[in-house]
Amino acid sequence: MLKKLAIVLVAVVALAVALPGHGTSLAPSSAEAYPGADNFQVTGQECLGPNNVRLFLQWTSYGFGPQWFDVSLQNNNFAFNTFVGAGPIASGQGTFIWEGFVPGARHFLRVNTLTQFGWYVSQTYQFVTQNCGGGGGGGGFKNGPKCDGAYWCAGDAIPSFCAQQGLYNGCIWVNRIADPFSYYPGAFVAVCYWVPSPGTLYVQTTRQPGNVVNVLANGYDDGYGDCFQATAGVPGDRRTILQFNGVYVDQVLWRVN
Repeated sequence: MLKKLAIVLVAVVALAVALPGHGTSLAPSSAEAYPGADNFQVTGQECLGPNNVRLFLQWTSYGFGPQWFDVSLQNNNFAFNTFVGAGPIASGQGTFIWEGFVPGARHFLRVNTLTQFGWYVSQTYQFVTQNCGGGGGGGGFKNGPKCDGAYWCAGDAIPSFCAQQGLYNGCIWVNRIADPFSYYPGAFVAVCYWVPSPGTLYVQTTRQPGNVVNVLANGYDDGYGDCFQATAGVPGDRRTILQFNGVYVDQVLWRVN
């Protein structure tokens, strides 16, 4: 199964540093952070369901003012409309329990402290949420819907609707997870793909207006396919394409209202 990036921003908030084995923290030193917050760490995680992770968080707050968190699924310097925020968190508070995180996804965050000297913004931290067993089939864990018989799962055979269209070289589609009748900002969605064999995969979504491009996958897939789950972003038309072994094979058109 290909390591995945999320489609769009997940509407949850938190703060943490990279967990052991999940990459290096981009944290500033204490001298650089003061009087802002520093020394972030995720002290624990637990699954509340196949698509919900609770985080136990800890950091150092020097008590110079209230704190706000920004979190994104894209490492893009928190560009407009690609992150969500939470706050204020009380001055001096240094622990927090937060839930609602999508399993198996890398998050990027910063903390903003409003002091009497002005705003102090931390450098970017990153962490990866644990997987909660939402995957199945031969493909192992995945970020898509729970494998309960109602949804296609990684490793399953080609979906019937793909076979009926003759898409035997690859197939891509979008599932509405929470609301079967509408894609709306903040609604849970999953972009799923099926491929016939191991090979090189490329998945890209382009949003109009603005011709905004988001590359969901670019690398090797083991032939089991998978799903990318997150939440729908700002309104607009979407075109998501699938290329396999360098050849265009399918597309799906969808809209967030």
